[in-house]
Amino acid sequence: MNKHTPYIIFFVVLIFGSCSLKEKEPFQESKTQILYDIIPTLFDSVFVDVTLIPPPPPPPWEMTKKDSLEYKKAYDNYLIELEQYSDTVLLAFQDSLLKIDNPEKLLKEHFNVATPMTLDTTNSNMRVIDINKVSLPDRFIIRSLYTFPEGTYIWDGNYDHKLAGAFLISDLEMEKTRTYGILEWGFMCGSLCGHGGYAFITKKDGKWIIDHISIEWVA
Repeated sequence: MNKHTPYIIFFVVLIFGSCSLKEKEPFQESKTQILYDIIPTLFDSVFVDVTLIPPPPPPPWEMTKKDSLEYKKAYDNYLIELEQYSDTVLLAFQDSLLKIDNPEKLLKEHFNVATPMTLDTTNSNMRVIDINKVSLPDRFIIRSLYTFPEGTYIWDGNYDHKLAGAFLISDLEMEKTRTYGILEWGFMCGSLCGHGGYAFITKKDGKWIIDHISIEWVA
C-alpha cells in the first residue's frame, strides 16, 4: 500500500462526510425557515388586540337622534384610533414547540388526500425556535413565555409595557412529499380570553402559503 493511501482515504471520508451533512442540513434549515416565514401571517390573522379600550356600548333603544349621532362619532373616532394605534406592547411567545396529535389524519382530511399519508420525519426534532428570528411589527416586544409568571398569574404581573397576549405554536409537521404541512396555534389575551386551532399550509408557485386557519376552541 502506498504510504499516502491512509491520508487519501481519510480525506475522501472527510469530504463525503461533509457532503452528507450538507445534504441533511437544508431540510432542517428549510423547515425552520418555513415556520419563521409563516408565523407573521398567522399571527396577524389570529391576534386580538385588547390593549386599546373599546368605546362604550350603544345607548338604549330609546335613544334620540342626538344620542345616535354622538355614538356614531365616538365609534368612528375609535376606528381611526384603532387604525393608528401603535403603542409598544409585550408578547409572551412559547418558544418551546408543542406536538400535534394525529397530524397525518388532519392533513389527509383537510386536503382530501385519498392515498395513505406519511410524515417526513427527517430531522423532525425541532423542539425550540429562536424568538429573535421571529419577525413581527416593531410595536411587539417578544419575550419567552417562560420568563413570565405561570398560569393565569401572567395576567396579574406588573410589566414595563402592556401585555398584549400569549402566542403558542406547535412544531411544523409535513408529509413526506413536502406538499402539505400543518401546525397548531393558540392565542390568549386573558385568563378567559383567547382562541386556537390549526394552520394548514401548502406550496404554491414554489412558496409556502397558509391554505386555511381553523378555530377549534374559543375562551
